[in-house]
Amino acid sequence: MLTAEPRRLLFVFAHPDDEALGAGATIAHYVRRGDEVTIVTCTRGERGDVIPERLAHLADDQAALAAHRDLELRDALMALGVTRHAYLGTVEARQAGKPVRMYRDTGMTTAADGSPRLPQQIDPESLCAADLAEVAGDIAAVIEQISPDVIVTENSYGGYGHPDHIRVHDAVMAALRMCAEEAVPRGVFVLEHPARVTARAAAEVRDAGVFTPLPAVPRAVIADKFIDVVIADEDVRPAKEAALRAHVTQLDLRATQIGHSDGRGELLTATEYFREVGGAITRPSPRPTTDFFDGWDDVDLREDGALINGRSGAVLGRPVKARTDILTVVAFIIVGIVLGATAAAGHRATFSVGSTAVPVGFVLTLAAIILGHVAVRITTLSRLPAAGLAAGTIVAIAILNLTGPGGSVLFPAQNLVAVDGTLTAVDNVASIVWITVAALSASLIAAWPRLGSTAMVAKR
Repeated sequence: MLTAEPRRLLFVFAHPDDEALGAGATIAHYVRRGDEVTIVTCTRGERGDVIPERLAHLADDQAALAAHRDLELRDALMALGVTRHAYLGTVEARQAGKPVRMYRDTGMTTAADGSPRLPQQIDPESLCAADLAEVAGDIAAVIEQISPDVIVTENSYGGYGHPDHIRVHDAVMAALRMCAEEAVPRGVFVLEHPARVTARAAAEVRDAGVFTPLPAVPRAVIADKFIDVVIADEDVRPAKEAALRAHVTQLDLRATQIGHSDGRGELLTATEYFREVGGAITRPSPRPTTDFFDGWDDVDLREDGALINGRSGAVLGRPVKARTDILTVVAFIIVGIVLGATAAAGHRATFSVGSTAVPVGFVLTLAAIILGHVAVRITTLSRLPAAGLAAGTIVAIAILNLTGPGGSVLFPAQNLVAVDGTLTAVDNVASIVWITVAALSASLIAAWPRLGSTAMVAKR
Protein backbone atom coordinates (compact mmCIF):
# COMPACT_ATOMS: atom_id res chain seq x y z
CA MET A 1 0.00 0.00 0.00
CA LEU A 2 1.31 3.46 -0.83
CA THR A 3 1.82 5.46 2.33
CA ALA A 4 0.34 8.92 2.83
CA GLU A 5 2.87 11.69 2.35
CA PRO A 6 2.83 15.35 1.26
CA ARG A 7 1.71 15.74 -2.34
CA ARG A 8 3.52 18.03 -4.76
CA LEU A 9 1.44 20.51 -6.76
CA LEU A 10 2.69 22.83 -9.50
CA PHE A 11 0.62 25.86 -10.53
CA VAL A 12 1.64 27.68 -13.72
CA PHE A 13 0.18 31.12 -14.49
CA ALA A 14 0.88 34.02 -16.83
CA HIS A 15 0.84 37.09 -14.57
CA PRO A 16 0.95 38.15 -10.93
CA ASP A 17 -2.67 38.06 -9.62
CA ASP A 18 -3.65 35.06 -11.79
CA GLU A 19 -2.76 32.71 -8.94
CA ALA A 20 -5.06 34.49 -6.47
CA LEU A 21 -7.94 35.06 -8.91
CA GLY A 22 -8.01 31.60 -10.43
CA ALA A 23 -6.87 29.30 -7.66
CA GLY A 24 -6.25 31.30 -4.48
CA ALA A 25 -8.52 29.15 -2.32
CA THR A 26 -7.15 25.94 -3.82
CA ILE A 27 -3.55 26.97 -3.25
CA ALA A 28 -4.22 27.96 0.36
CA HIS A 29 -6.19 24.74 0.91
CA TYR A 30 -3.32 22.47 -0.09
CA VAL A 31 -0.68 24.57 1.67
CA ARG A 32 -2.64 24.30 4.92
CA ARG A 33 -3.01 20.59 4.38
CA GLY A 34 0.77 20.26 4.42
CA ASP A 35 1.30 19.61 0.72
CA GLU A 36 4.19 21.12 -1.25
CA VAL A 37 2.90 23.88 -3.53
CA THR A 38 5.10 25.51 -6.19
CA ILE A 39 3.94 28.44 -8.29
CA VAL A 40 5.56 29.50 -11.55
CA THR A 41 4.66 32.96 -12.86
CA CYS A 42 5.64 33.45 -16.48
CA THR A 43 5.71 37.26 -16.68
CA ARG A 44 5.80 40.21 -14.29
CA GLY A 45 2.65 41.81 -15.71
CA GLU A 46 4.36 45.00 -16.82
CA ARG A 47 1.66 45.81 -19.39
CA GLY A 48 -1.24 45.53 -16.98
CA ASP A 49 -3.65 48.34 -16.13
CA VAL A 50 -3.44 50.34 -12.92
CA ILE A 51 -6.61 50.97 -10.92
CA PRO A 52 -5.72 53.32 -7.98
CA GLU A 53 -5.24 56.98 -8.82
CA ARG A 54 -2.33 57.21 -6.38
CA LEU A 55 -0.43 54.63 -8.45
CA ALA A 56 -1.42 55.96 -11.88
CA HIS A 57 2.18 56.97 -12.61
CA LEU A 58 3.12 53.28 -12.85
CA ALA A 59 1.02 52.85 -16.00
CA ASP A 60 3.59 54.78 -18.04
CA ASP A 61 6.63 53.00 -16.62
CA GLN A 62 6.69 49.27 -17.37
CA ALA A 63 9.82 48.63 -15.33
CA ALA A 64 8.35 50.37 -12.29
CA LEU A 65 5.02 48.55 -12.70
CA ALA A 66 6.82 45.21 -12.98
CA ALA A 67 8.75 45.93 -9.78
CA HIS A 68 5.58 46.98 -7.98
CA ARG A 69 3.65 43.93 -9.13
CA ASP A 70 6.51 41.73 -7.97
CA LEU A 71 6.06 43.14 -4.46
CA GLU A 72 2.30 42.59 -4.73
CA LEU A 73 2.90 38.99 -5.72
CA ARG A 74 5.24 38.42 -2.79
CA ASP A 75 2.57 39.70 -0.40
CA ALA A 76 -0.08 37.55 -2.07
CA LEU A 77 2.04 34.41 -1.85
CA MET A 78 2.73 35.14 1.81
CA ALA A 79 -1.02 35.42 2.44
CA LEU A 80 -1.56 32.04 0.74
CA GLY A 81 1.33 30.46 2.62
CA VAL A 82 3.38 29.70 -0.50
CA THR A 83 7.16 29.52 -0.07
CA ARG A 84 8.10 27.98 -3.42
CA HIS A 85 7.89 30.41 -6.33
CA ALA A 86 9.85 31.20 -9.49
CA TYR A 87 9.51 33.42 -12.51
CA LEU A 88 9.82 31.50 -15.76
CA GLY A 89 13.23 32.00 -17.35
CA THR A 90 15.10 32.55 -14.07
CA VAL A 91 17.67 30.10 -12.71
CA GLU A 92 14.99 28.06 -10.92
CA ALA A 93 12.83 27.81 -14.03
CA ARG A 94 15.16 27.65 -17.00
CA GLN A 95 16.49 24.87 -19.21
CA ALA A 96 19.97 23.69 -18.32
CA GLY A 97 22.73 25.32 -20.32
CA LYS A 98 20.70 28.35 -21.39
CA PRO A 99 21.25 31.89 -20.08
CA VAL A 100 18.52 33.26 -17.85
CA ARG A 101 15.96 35.49 -19.50
CA MET A 102 12.80 37.45 -18.73
CA TYR A 103 9.49 36.79 -20.45
CA ARG A 104 7.64 40.09 -20.68
CA ASP A 105 3.90 40.63 -20.50
CA THR A 106 2.49 40.55 -24.05
CA GLY A 107 -0.48 42.72 -23.24
CA MET A 108 -3.69 42.65 -25.24
CA THR A 109 -6.19 44.75 -27.13
CA THR A 110 -9.95 44.35 -27.28
CA ALA A 111 -11.77 43.59 -30.53
CA ALA A 112 -15.07 45.14 -31.53
CA ASP A 113 -16.94 42.18 -30.06
CA GLY A 114 -15.14 42.63 -26.73
CA SER A 115 -12.88 39.63 -27.07
CA PRO A 116 -9.16 39.92 -26.26
CA ARG A 117 -6.65 40.09 -29.09
CA LEU A 118 -2.89 40.27 -29.49
CA PRO A 119 -1.56 43.82 -29.74
CA GLN A 120 -0.64 44.94 -33.26
CA GLN A 121 2.94 45.47 -32.11
CA ILE A 122 4.38 42.78 -29.85
CA ASP A 123 7.44 43.20 -27.69
CA PRO A 124 10.04 40.70 -29.04
CA GLU A 125 10.85 39.76 -25.43
CA SER A 126 7.23 39.01 -24.61
CA LEU A 127 5.81 35.62 -23.75
CA CYS A 128 3.80 35.33 -26.97
CA ALA A 129 6.78 36.38 -29.12
CA ALA A 130 9.01 33.69 -27.62
CA ASP A 131 9.29 30.36 -29.40
CA LEU A 132 6.79 27.92 -27.91
CA ALA A 133 9.50 25.25 -27.65
CA GLU A 134 11.61 27.56 -25.49
CA VAL A 135 8.74 28.40 -23.15
CA ALA A 136 7.72 24.75 -22.94
CA GLY A 137 11.33 23.69 -22.36
CA ASP A 138 11.61 25.97 -19.35
CA ILE A 139 8.36 24.60 -17.90
CA ALA A 140 9.53 21.05 -18.59
CA ALA A 141 12.72 21.79 -16.63
CA VAL A 142 10.60 22.73 -13.61
CA ILE A 143 8.44 19.63 -13.98
CA GLU A 144 11.44 17.32 -14.12
CA GLN A 145 13.06 19.13 -11.19
CA ILE A 146 10.17 18.88 -8.73
CA SER A 147 8.23 15.88 -10.14
CA PRO A 148 4.77 17.22 -9.26
CA ASP A 149 1.88 14.86 -8.60
CA VAL A 150 -0.52 17.43 -10.05
CA ILE A 151 -0.19 20.40 -12.41
CA VAL A 152 -2.79 23.17 -12.51
CA THR A 153 -2.83 25.83 -15.24
CA GLU A 154 -5.05 27.83 -17.59
CA ASN A 155 -7.53 26.20 -19.96
CA SER A 156 -7.13 26.24 -23.72
CA TYR A 157 -9.12 29.49 -24.04
CA GLY A 158 -7.00 31.21 -21.41
CA GLY A 159 -9.88 31.81 -19.01
CA TYR A 160 -11.23 34.90 -20.74
CA GLY A 161 -9.05 34.78 -23.84
CA HIS A 162 -5.90 36.68 -22.80
CA PRO A 163 -3.12 35.77 -25.27
CA ASP A 164 -0.60 35.12 -22.47
CA HIS A 165 -3.01 32.77 -20.70
CA ILE A 166 -3.51 30.77 -23.88
CA ARG A 167 0.24 30.69 -24.39
CA VAL A 168 0.75 29.31 -20.89
CA HIS A 169 -1.77 26.52 -21.50
CA ASP A 170 -0.16 25.56 -24.81
CA ALA A 171 3.32 25.67 -23.28
CA VAL A 172 2.36 23.45 -20.34
CA MET A 173 0.82 20.83 -22.62
CA ALA A 174 3.90 20.95 -24.88
CA ALA A 175 6.16 20.66 -21.83
CA LEU A 176 4.45 17.44 -20.78
CA ARG A 177 5.31 15.92 -24.14
CA MET A 178 8.95 16.88 -23.62
CA CYS A 179 9.27 15.35 -20.16
CA ALA A 180 10.75 11.98 -19.35
CA GLU A 181 8.18 9.25 -18.81
CA GLU A 182 8.69 9.20 -15.05
CA ALA A 183 8.14 12.97 -14.71
CA VAL A 184 4.59 12.98 -16.13
CA PRO A 185 2.31 13.98 -13.22
CA ARG A 186 -0.57 11.82 -12.14
CA GLY A 187 -3.07 14.54 -12.98
CA VAL A 188 -3.15 17.70 -15.10
CA PHE A 189 -5.99 20.13 -14.42
CA VAL A 190 -7.14 23.45 -15.89
CA LEU A 191 -9.21 26.25 -14.39
CA GLU A 192 -12.79 26.32 -15.57
CA HIS A 193 -16.00 28.31 -15.08
CA PRO A 194 -19.13 26.12 -15.03
CA ALA A 195 -21.93 27.78 -16.96
CA ARG A 196 -24.73 27.64 -14.38
CA VAL A 197 -22.53 28.71 -11.49
CA THR A 198 -21.12 31.58 -13.57
CA ALA A 199 -24.61 32.74 -14.58
CA ARG A 200 -25.81 32.79 -10.96
CA ALA A 201 -22.70 34.71 -9.88
CA ALA A 202 -23.16 37.25 -12.67
CA ALA A 203 -26.76 37.81 -11.54
CA GLU A 204 -25.57 38.52 -7.98
CA VAL A 205 -23.02 41.02 -9.25
CA ARG A 206 -25.65 42.71 -11.40
CA ASP A 207 -28.14 42.89 -8.51
CA ALA A 208 -25.53 44.38 -6.17
CA GLY A 209 -24.97 47.24 -8.61
CA VAL A 210 -21.35 47.86 -7.67
CA PHE A 211 -19.73 46.42 -10.79
CA THR A 212 -20.89 45.28 -14.21
CA PRO A 213 -20.81 41.47 -14.52
CA LEU A 214 -18.08 39.93 -16.64
CA PRO A 215 -19.34 39.34 -20.20
CA ALA A 216 -20.94 35.98 -20.95
CA VAL A 217 -18.45 34.66 -23.52
CA PRO A 218 -19.49 31.14 -24.68
CA ARG A 219 -15.92 29.84 -24.84
CA ALA A 220 -15.16 31.14 -21.34
CA VAL A 221 -17.56 28.69 -19.68
CA ILE A 222 -18.27 24.98 -19.94
CA ALA A 223 -21.22 22.79 -19.06
CA ASP A 224 -21.29 21.99 -15.35
CA LYS A 225 -21.19 18.24 -16.08
CA PHE A 226 -17.63 18.52 -17.40
CA ILE A 227 -16.21 19.77 -14.10
CA ASP A 228 -14.00 17.10 -12.55
CA VAL A 229 -12.86 18.70 -9.29
CA VAL A 230 -14.47 21.30 -7.04
CA ILE A 231 -12.29 22.70 -4.26
CA ALA A 232 -14.49 24.42 -1.66
CA ASP A 233 -12.93 25.54 1.62
CA GLU A 234 -14.49 28.45 3.50
CA ASP A 235 -11.69 28.28 6.08
CA VAL A 236 -9.24 29.69 3.52
CA ARG A 237 -11.48 32.52 2.32
CA PRO A 238 -9.57 35.08 4.44
CA ALA A 239 -6.29 33.93 2.91
CA LYS A 240 -7.64 34.26 -0.62
CA GLU A 241 -9.12 37.66 0.15
CA ALA A 242 -5.80 38.86 1.58
CA ALA A 243 -3.99 37.60 -1.52
CA LEU A 244 -6.44 39.42 -3.79
CA ARG A 245 -6.10 42.64 -1.79
CA ALA A 246 -2.32 42.41 -2.21
CA HIS A 247 -2.73 42.94 -5.97
CA VAL A 248 -3.81 46.52 -5.45
CA THR A 249 -2.87 47.76 -8.95
CA GLN A 250 -5.10 45.17 -10.61
CA LEU A 251 -8.06 44.52 -8.32
CA ASP A 252 -10.63 46.53 -6.40
CA LEU A 253 -12.21 44.49 -3.61
CA ARG A 254 -15.54 45.64 -2.24
CA ALA A 255 -17.28 43.39 0.24
CA THR A 256 -17.81 40.07 -1.56
CA GLN A 257 -16.95 41.34 -5.04
CA ILE A 258 -13.75 41.71 -7.05
CA GLY A 259 -13.57 44.66 -9.41
CA HIS A 260 -11.34 44.86 -12.47
CA SER A 261 -9.85 47.88 -14.23
CA ASP A 262 -12.67 48.01 -16.81
CA GLY A 263 -15.39 48.33 -14.16
CA ARG A 264 -16.47 44.74 -14.46
CA GLY A 265 -16.64 42.49 -11.44
CA GLU A 266 -17.04 38.97 -10.13
CA LEU A 267 -17.88 37.32 -6.84
CA LEU A 268 -15.20 36.59 -4.27
CA THR A 269 -15.66 32.92 -3.51
CA ALA A 270 -13.74 30.15 -1.80
CA THR A 271 -15.01 27.59 -4.32
CA GLU A 272 -12.98 26.88 -7.48
CA TYR A 273 -13.55 24.53 -10.41
CA PHE A 274 -11.22 22.39 -12.49
CA ARG A 275 -11.27 19.97 -15.39
CA GLU A 276 -8.83 17.12 -15.85
CA VAL A 277 -7.05 17.19 -19.22
CA GLY A 278 -4.33 14.59 -18.80
CA GLY A 279 -1.82 12.87 -16.59
CA ALA A 280 -0.41 9.42 -15.94
CA ILE A 281 -3.52 7.85 -14.38
CA THR A 282 -7.27 8.26 -14.41
CA ARG A 283 -9.50 7.78 -11.39
CA PRO A 284 -12.78 5.88 -10.90
CA SER A 285 -14.23 8.46 -8.50
CA PRO A 286 -17.60 9.90 -9.55
CA ARG A 287 -17.52 13.41 -10.99
CA PRO A 288 -16.99 15.90 -9.57
CA THR A 289 -14.61 15.07 -6.72
CA THR A 290 -13.59 17.41 -3.92
CA ASP A 291 -9.87 16.77 -4.12
CA PHE A 292 -7.30 16.41 -6.90
CA PHE A 293 -6.15 13.26 -5.13
CA ASP A 294 -9.46 11.49 -4.52
CA GLY A 295 -9.03 7.78 -5.16
CA TRP A 296 -5.26 7.90 -4.69
CA ASP A 297 -5.10 7.21 -0.94
CA ASP A 298 -6.04 3.56 -1.30
CA VAL A 299 -3.82 2.59 -4.21
CA ASP A 300 -1.96 -0.70 -4.61
CA LEU A 301 0.73 -1.54 -7.10
CA ARG A 302 -0.16 -4.78 -8.84
CA GLU A 303 2.55 -7.24 -9.87
CA ASP A 304 2.36 -6.10 -13.49
CA GLY A 305 2.91 -2.50 -12.38
CA ALA A 306 -0.69 -1.32 -12.82
CA LEU A 307 -2.24 1.02 -10.25
CA ILE A 308 -5.37 -0.49 -8.71
CA ASN A 309 -7.81 0.47 -5.97
CA GLY A 310 -6.77 -1.52 -2.90
CA ARG A 311 -10.34 -2.24 -1.85
CA SER A 312 -12.21 -2.89 -5.08
CA GLY A 313 -9.34 -3.97 -7.32
CA ALA A 314 -10.47 -1.50 -9.98
CA VAL A 315 -7.67 -0.51 -12.32
CA LEU A 316 -6.95 3.20 -11.89
CA GLY A 317 -4.63 3.56 -14.83
CA ARG A 318 -1.74 2.25 -16.82
CA PRO A 319 1.46 1.12 -15.10
CA VAL A 320 3.47 3.93 -13.55
CA LYS A 321 6.71 2.06 -14.15
CA ALA A 322 7.41 -0.58 -16.75
CA ARG A 323 9.29 -3.73 -15.81
CA THR A 324 12.32 -3.12 -17.93
CA ASP A 325 14.81 -5.70 -16.65
CA ILE A 326 16.71 -7.91 -19.07
CA LEU A 327 14.44 -10.94 -18.62
CA THR A 328 11.37 -8.89 -19.48
CA VAL A 329 12.95 -7.50 -22.65
CA VAL A 330 14.09 -10.99 -23.66
CA ALA A 331 10.55 -12.26 -23.10
CA PHE A 332 9.16 -9.57 -25.39
CA ILE A 333 11.77 -10.42 -28.02
CA ILE A 334 10.64 -14.06 -27.92
CA VAL A 335 6.99 -12.98 -28.20
CA GLY A 336 7.98 -10.79 -31.14
CA ILE A 337 9.71 -13.68 -32.87
CA VAL A 338 6.60 -15.83 -32.49
CA LEU A 339 4.37 -12.98 -33.69
CA GLY A 340 6.61 -12.21 -36.67
CA ALA A 341 6.98 -15.86 -37.70
CA THR A 342 3.25 -16.57 -37.38
CA ALA A 343 2.33 -13.45 -39.33
CA ALA A 344 4.91 -14.18 -42.01
CA ALA A 345 3.57 -17.71 -42.43
CA GLY A 346 0.02 -16.47 -42.89
CA HIS A 347 0.50 -13.27 -44.84
CA ARG A 348 -0.08 -14.91 -48.25
CA ALA A 349 -3.31 -16.65 -47.27
CA THR A 350 -6.25 -15.86 -49.53
CA PHE A 351 -9.97 -16.49 -49.56
CA SER A 352 -11.64 -17.21 -52.86
CA VAL A 353 -14.78 -15.33 -53.77
CA GLY A 354 -15.80 -16.72 -57.13
CA SER A 355 -12.74 -16.33 -59.33
CA THR A 356 -11.23 -13.61 -57.11
CA ALA A 357 -8.64 -14.36 -54.44
CA VAL A 358 -9.13 -11.96 -51.50
CA PRO A 359 -5.82 -11.34 -49.64
CA VAL A 360 -7.20 -11.83 -46.12
CA GLY A 361 -3.84 -13.02 -44.81
CA PHE A 362 -2.13 -9.80 -45.93
CA VAL A 363 -4.62 -7.62 -44.04
CA LEU A 364 -5.14 -9.71 -40.91
CA THR A 365 -1.46 -10.40 -40.23
CA LEU A 366 -0.51 -6.73 -40.62
CA ALA A 367 -3.39 -5.80 -38.30
CA ALA A 368 -2.14 -8.33 -35.73
CA ILE A 369 1.38 -6.87 -35.82
CA ILE A 370 0.22 -3.25 -35.56
CA LEU A 371 -2.38 -3.84 -32.84
CA GLY A 372 -0.02 -6.04 -30.84
CA HIS A 373 2.69 -3.39 -30.81
CA VAL A 374 0.24 -0.58 -30.00
CA ALA A 375 -1.14 -2.59 -27.07
CA VAL A 376 2.32 -3.06 -25.59
CA ARG A 377 3.25 0.60 -26.14
CA ILE A 378 0.06 1.84 -24.47
CA THR A 379 0.35 -0.35 -21.39
CA THR A 380 4.02 0.32 -20.62
CA LEU A 381 5.73 3.61 -19.83
CA SER A 382 9.15 2.57 -21.09
CA ARG A 383 9.86 1.96 -24.76
CA LEU A 384 11.95 -1.12 -23.99
CA PRO A 385 9.15 -3.75 -23.98
CA ALA A 386 7.81 -2.39 -27.29
CA ALA A 387 11.35 -2.22 -28.66
CA GLY A 388 11.91 -5.86 -27.69
CA LEU A 389 8.67 -6.90 -29.38
CA ALA A 390 9.60 -4.93 -32.50
CA ALA A 391 13.11 -6.41 -32.57
CA GLY A 392 11.76 -9.96 -32.30
CA THR A 393 9.18 -9.36 -35.01
CA ILE A 394 11.68 -7.85 -37.43
CA VAL A 395 14.30 -10.55 -36.76
CA ALA A 396 11.77 -13.31 -37.44
CA ILE A 397 10.66 -11.73 -40.71
CA ALA A 398 14.26 -11.10 -41.76
CA ILE A 399 15.30 -14.70 -41.10
CA LEU A 400 12.31 -16.14 -42.93
CA ASN A 401 13.07 -13.82 -45.85
CA LEU A 402 16.55 -15.28 -46.29
CA THR A 403 16.97 -17.19 -49.52
CA GLY A 404 18.30 -20.73 -49.51
CA PRO A 405 19.12 -23.14 -52.35
CA GLY A 406 15.44 -23.23 -53.26
CA GLY A 407 14.77 -19.59 -52.55
CA SER A 408 12.46 -18.30 -49.83
CA VAL A 409 9.29 -20.32 -49.37
CA LEU A 410 7.39 -17.64 -47.44
CA PHE A 411 8.69 -14.68 -49.44
CA PRO A 412 9.44 -15.92 -52.98
CA ALA A 413 10.91 -13.34 -55.31
CA GLN A 414 8.31 -14.22 -57.92
CA ASN A 415 4.89 -15.77 -58.08
CA LEU A 416 3.50 -17.93 -60.85
CA VAL A 417 0.33 -16.40 -62.22
CA ALA A 418 -1.92 -17.83 -64.90
CA VAL A 419 -2.15 -15.35 -67.79
CA ASP A 420 -4.34 -16.50 -70.70
CA GLY A 421 -3.91 -20.09 -69.56
CA THR A 422 -0.13 -19.81 -69.34
CA LEU A 423 1.81 -19.75 -66.05
CA THR A 424 3.89 -16.56 -65.96
CA ALA A 425 6.44 -15.49 -63.32
CA VAL A 426 5.73 -12.00 -61.89
CA ASP A 427 7.52 -10.06 -59.16
CA ASN A 428 6.14 -10.70 -55.67
CA VAL A 429 5.33 -7.05 -54.93
CA ALA A 430 2.74 -7.91 -52.27
CA SER A 431 5.32 -9.61 -50.02
CA ILE A 432 7.76 -6.70 -50.42
CA VAL A 433 5.02 -4.28 -49.38
CA TRP A 434 4.03 -6.52 -46.47
CA ILE A 435 7.61 -6.76 -45.15
CA THR A 436 8.09 -2.99 -45.43
CA VAL A 437 4.84 -2.07 -43.69
CA ALA A 438 5.32 -4.65 -40.92
CA ALA A 439 8.89 -3.58 -40.14
CA LEU A 440 8.18 0.15 -40.30
CA SER A 441 5.03 -0.14 -38.19
CA ALA A 442 6.81 -2.10 -35.45
CA SER A 443 9.73 0.35 -35.40
CA LEU A 444 7.63 3.53 -35.40
CA ILE A 445 5.27 2.33 -32.68
CA ALA A 446 8.20 1.37 -30.45
CA ALA A 447 9.82 4.78 -30.97
CA TRP A 448 6.65 6.85 -30.63
CA PRO A 449 6.66 9.09 -27.52
CA ARG A 450 4.24 8.03 -24.80
CA LEU A 451 1.29 6.48 -26.58
CA GLY A 452 -1.39 6.59 -23.91
CA SER A 453 -0.10 9.50 -21.82
CA THR A 454 -1.30 13.10 -21.73
CA ALA A 455 -4.07 12.98 -24.33
CA MET A 456 -4.92 9.31 -24.51
CA VAL A 457 -5.42 8.71 -20.79
CA ALA A 458 -7.55 11.79 -20.24
CA LYS A 459 -11.05 10.94 -19.15
CA ARG A 460 -12.62 12.26 -22.29
